[in-house]
Amino acid sequence: MRAALWLMPEASAQARLDAAIAHYARAHDRPPFPAHITLIAGADPARLTEDAAHLFALRSQPLTLTRDGTLQTQIFTRTYALRFIAPDALLQLHEDAATLAGAARDAAFVAHISLTYGPPTNIAALDAIDDAFAAPVCFDAIVRNTYPRPFQDQSDVAGLQCGPRLPLAASPSTAQ
Repeated sequence: MRAALWLMPEASAQARLDAAIAHYARAHDRPPFPAHITLIAGADPARLTEDAAHLFALRSQPLTLTRDGTLQTQIFTRTYALRFIAPDALLQLHEDAATLAGAARDAAFVAHISLTYGPPTNIAALDAIDDAFAAPVCFDAIVRNTYPRPFQDQSDVAGLQCGPRLPLAASPSTAQ
């Protein structure tokens, strides 16, 4: 098993994004997944425990992130995503998550919310989701999850086990 730490949108944006992702997933025979920005993945779950995640959340501040277009790659988990500008506060959060997990900071970190995993089958539908989420998004919680291996196909996505939503410290900031 491996563990990851995800940065989660505030509740109303989370609900809207999750509904859009789930609708697309159902229409294209894929498992849905929660909208998130991955702070760290591939960690040892014995080190990145639920208790460690909870303490991390208590030390972290909410962030409002500005969209920066879309991200489209050949990487299974980044085939079509909403990209965000990564301000210093987010880069520090990523670095802190890597330290917590005992990993090096990922120099290739790209702040994004994937809308699908695997090759997109309907770009127009994904473009419509992109258009609906042009405004900045507040991220105010983290989730620790576990998974058996790096995501390579839809069965890996279906095997994801998410922990509880852990609110970040209460005073929001705006980082653009």
